[in-house]
Amino acid sequence: MIDADQKIRLWQSLLDADQNSRYWRAMTLRFIRRERAAKIFLEMVSACTLVGGGFGRERGWVWQGLSVISAIVSVALPVYDVPRLVESMVELNDKWSQLINDYGEMWTSRNSISDADYQEGMKKAKTIEAELSKKATKLPHDDDELGTKTYNEVLQERQLVPGLKVGEQA
Repeated sequence: MIDADQKIRLWQSLLDADQNSRYWRAMTLRFIRRERAAKIFLEMVSACTLVGGGFGRERGWVWQGLSVISAIVSVALPVYDVPRLVESMVELNDKWSQLINDYGEMWTSRNSISDADYQEGMKKAKTIEAELSKKATKLPHDDDELGTKTYNEVLQERQLVPGLKVGEQA
């Protein structure tokens, strides 16, 4: 049977996995939307080039500005390689979701799980977390506001209060 400190570590790991899964899902959606918006912008500028001959003469500075922005975006898209970033973010989300399940199973059996099974489960999970942290360092992940938002979502969904300890009630 595991002790109170182990239960707290398990609970905190479960919440951390939940927050990370939400964070990477949100980042994935953000980058998909940004790439889609950039591609739509490029298509619109290209289409306007074909039909916008008169527009270009009347408002040349606007057209030149859009052309410059379009050129910058078209160069940045392949350099930034959004599909690769999105694929990596999806993988992080999937693995954090699996950790939610792993920690959840351990949490559900917290009153009957042996210390050896707890140690083995936590060792396996923490090894996966270390791999995920390493992968995350290669991705944009410095959005503190999004981190706070996803953290608060976890607290709200689980009906927790910030700073509340395991077993305490609001």
